[in-house]
Amino acid sequence: MKKSRIKHRKGMKALKPSLREKKRYLVYDVYPKQGLVDKSVEAVKQLIVQELKKTLGVWHSAQAGIIHLDFSKKLGRGILRVSLKSLNIVRASFAITDFDGFKATVIGVSGILKKARQRYFAQDFA
Repeated sequence: MKKSRIKHRKGMKALKPSLREKKRYLVYDVYPKQGLVDKSVEAVKQLIVQELKKTLGVWHSAQAGIIHLDFSKKLGRGILRVSLKSLNIVRASFAITDFDGFKATVIGVSGILKKARQRYFAQDFA
């Protein structure tokens, strides 16, 4: 009796790239920048995500899969990772949401995090 030479992996099988959730990196700008001086970077990150979740609601915020990646206090810009399917909904919610006295506008979207940092954070990460 021959033994099988096929190696079996333990755990779950990896998804094919065509089945994985596509993500985009959304770069936003916060203004007025004078009010950012007294807030910490983590406080601003939490504020942005909490207000977006309030605006989007439970269903859309779960579908969007919002993850805050970077924030530059010097430039007043940040990067969010968002699902491709809910990108337009998140962009619209940026337009109508007031972030505790701040406003935020989307200045760009990229499919690659490195490109988003190069284009919109050139002064900060150079």
